[in-house]
Amino acid sequence: MALIIKHKGIHFNAQLDQTGFTGDVDYDAQLPSVTSLVSGRAAAIGPNGVHLADAANGDTFAGFIINNAAGYFMENKPALASGIVPLSLGNQVAATDQIVPTDVFVAGSKVYLGSGANAGLLTAEVPAAGNTNPIGIAAGPASAAQPILTVIVF
Repeated sequence: MALIIKHKGIHFNAQLDQTGFTGDVDYDAQLPSVTSLVSGRAAAIGPNGVHLADAANGDTFAGFIINNAAGYFMENKPALASGIVPLSLGNQVAATDQIVPTDVFVAGSKVYLGSGANAGLLTAEVPAAGNTNPIGIAAGPASAAQPILTVIVF
């Protein structure tokens, strides 16, 4: 799971969706709503806070998640402690490995938000329903064999 910011957008701390939290940090760190928020995934901001962007729900791309919300094994759990998740927003050039593994991207192709099981992932396929607007264009090729997609975000 990686995000490389090649041309910086705006960094913003957004509220973590704490729905279902118990106050037990170890338990809360294992909730799917937390473990799914990993570096490089596409995020949306809803009334309860940050969640994976899902085209089928009509979500608008807010930005890329910078740090895993559950934290890393060698550190504490800053998102759970602070209740915020850092995002990279706005016009930017970023590279991520969070793509639909069956998709093939070519330079100049449009990049869309995934949906359903692929929420938070970038896809080369126009979503069947919901938000069908592209979030950017591919700056180079990417596929399962070469999973790092560089995207120029609109």
